[in-house]
Amino acid sequence: MELPVSHAFEYFEFDPAPALAAHVTSYWGFRVRTADPPAHRLWADGCITLTAVSTPEESRWILVGPRVGPLDVPVTREATYWGARFWPDAGGGVLGIRATELRDLTIVAPPAIEHLLGPASAVAGSGTATTATVLDTILEPLVRRAPPLDRAVRQAVTAIVTTAGKVPIAEIAAGIGVGERQLQRRFRLAVGLTPKQFARVRRVRTTGGSVLAGKQNWAELAASHGFADQSHLIHEFSQLTGLTPVAFEERLRGIEHGNVDP
Repeated sequence: MELPVSHAFEYFEFDPAPALAAHVTSYWGFRVRTADPPAHRLWADGCITLTAVSTPEESRWILVGPRVGPLDVPVTREATYWGARFWPDAGGGVLGIRATELRDLTIVAPPAIEHLLGPASAVAGSGTATTATVLDTILEPLVRRAPPLDRAVRQAVTAIVTTAGKVPIAEIAAGIGVGERQLQRRFRLAVGLTPKQFARVRRVRTTGGSVLAGKQNWAELAASHGFADQSHLIHEFSQLTGLTPVAFEERLRGIEHGNVDP
């Protein structure tokens, strides 16, 4: 069924197998609903994302690294887009590449990684159940052979996510029982961003989630999501999404969202 004209895109998320949940936050699908779509803007999430892009001519794996700025991606109606979003501290280990090496990059998967994943065309399923099964099959052996997660970094990531980036990093480090500088070093190696950068990303994404849920009073959102004031919120949105809050809201309205956890 066609979406309303206002919805240029459709984006939805679905779950990986329980055995992968410590490494993969979600699988996702993306569909273009208009014949001549604008570029799709990705907002930073602090994660490494693996994307299978299939067109009538070719299929390829794309790696999107951690970033703090927006990324405009050209898309077409003829292509299919399915992917896996890794936990911020897990993607590098699963794929066998340092998170810092992917910082701010979007690349075609190197041959060594492509060999591990197999053909991207295998993921061009017709529905979420088929695609989830294929992605589970591809990623399970990679997760099994991945190095152990850094427990302190995972605790920090979890604390930043659950508090929407509002708790000072020094307080998080003290709660974990490691020095702040040591946490910063280990966090950057595993995630590709510093803890403060990741906290900024989470504040903006959590605020965006509230907008998606229908909350549109920006002064109240600034107060409830850890911004100093509305001017601070506007500045952070401009830096991390390339849009003003109002323009961000308009972009969201052009996307049909399904089962999304910001």
